[in-house]
Amino acid sequence: KIEIPPKGEIPALQAIADAKGLSKWANPKLAYVLKKDPKTEKYTKLKLNLEAGYKDLSSKANIILSKDDMIVIPSLAEGAVAPEATQVMVAGKVNKPGVVLFEPGEQGTLVRAILKAGNFNKFANKSKVRIIRRVKGKNIAISVNIKELLEAGKISNDIKLLSGDLIIIDDSWY
Repeated sequence: KIEIPPKGEIPALQAIADAKGLSKWANPKLAYVLKKDPKTEKYTKLKLNLEAGYKDLSSKANIILSKDDMIVIPSLAEGAVAPEATQVMVAGKVNKPGVVLFEPGEQGTLVRAILKAGNFNKFANKSKVRIIRRVKGKNIAISVNIKELLEAGKISNDIKLLSGDLIIIDDSWY
C-alpha cells in the first residue's frame, strides 16, 4: 500500500518508487493501471508505458493515480523463470530419488527434475514416465515419453512442473 499525498494524487512512477520499485520478476512491458471512475465506481484499464515515463517524468505515460486506482505489473512467471520455489518428488528408477527443489527463478520441468535426481538409472523405462498431479482434489496422471522427447530434440515440449507433483519412473521390464 502506498500513502496518497494530501492533495489526493500521486504519479504512477512515484507510487512504484515508494513501493521499493519493481521486483526482478516483474514484466514492465505488460504493466497497466486500473483507474476507478468515482461516479460509476467502474475501472478502466490503461496501458502503463514505464519506459516512456522513465524517459520523461512529465509525460502522459506517468499516469496520475487517485485513491482506489491500482497499478498491475504482471510477472515473468510464464517465461523462462518462476517467481517461487517449486518442490516435486521423483520416485523410481533414478540415481537419487527424493525431493527435488527448484529455486525461485529456476523453471521446474520434467527433464530438469530427472537430471536433478541424478538422471535415469540403467533400469529406467524412459518411454513411460508418469507425473501424478493433484487437480481440484483429484489425482491425474500424465504419461510422457521422455526418450522420444529427447531423441527427437523436442525439448520445447518439456512439461512444466507444479509444486507437489510426483514423478514416477518405472522399471523398463514392466
